[in-house]
This record gives sequence, structure tokens and C-alpha cells, in this order.
Amino acid sequence: MINDQDDLGHWVKVKDISTFGDESKEYFGFVYKITLPNGYWYIGSKQLQSKKKLKPLKGNVNARRKVVESDWKTYSSSSNIINDYITKNGKEGILFEILYLTKGGKFELKYCEMREQVLKNCLFEESSLNGIINVRLGKKKTFKF
Repeated sequence: MINDQDDLGHWVKVKDISTFGDESKEYFGFVYKITLPNGYWYIGSKQLQSKKKLKPLKGNVNARRKVVESDWKTYSSSSNIINDYITKNGKEGILFEILYLTKGGKFELKYCEMREQVLKNCLFEESSLNGIINVRLGKKKTFKF
């Protein structure tokens, strides 16, 4: 379990997320909300880990793959508006919140991001910086009735 002194970069967790820190290796990603000092906000998602492709070992043909931690601690956003604001004004006064942690891979991460965007009515809310909800999800092959 983490406490407030664990290194989350500039991110803060919402109260009902009690574990993270070293246990982040068991999570795939998180859904976040960034709130600017003027009240405008953005909802997005970030993977905690990514697969890196390595050259094959001598005598082998197949490439090797390695799981590495992403840049989530310093990541700001995929939003150009947010990144331009940070470039001009810095990160001071911006609230970077982790809303949900996901374990189920990219499907669960993207579904939770889309769900949060829809629930917050981000396409119609004036204070939202989300200009589009773009998600492509397919039925999970392990889905059972």
C-alpha cells in the first residue's frame, strides 16, 4: 500500500485508490483527469507499461520483446491544448488526478476512458477540453454469457 510520500510524479490519486507504488506492475494503465487553474478539464488514459522490441539474439530470427515502464510519472497529456498551456505557464496550479486503475489490458483501459468521458458529458460541457471521443473496441474473445 502506498502513502502520500510515494513517487507518483505530478499525479495524485483519488481517495478510493488505496494501492499503487510498487504494485503498479500489476496494473495496465489508468484513466486520468487534468484540471487547469481556470476550471477547464480533460479526461484521458495512460498505459503504465509498454512492450519494447529488441533485436534477436545472435543466431535467432525472432525479435525479443521486453516490458518496460512508460513515462507515466512525467506524462502530461495527449491534448495539444494542455501541453501548450504547460509550455507557456508550467505545471503549477494544475491538478493531475488518477481516477481509475485498470488491469485488463488495452480493452478495459480504453473502455473506462470512454465511459468516463461519456458520463462527464465531455462533448457538450463548456469546461471540457475533450474535442472528440475516439475509441475502437471489439468484443473480447474471452467474453462469456
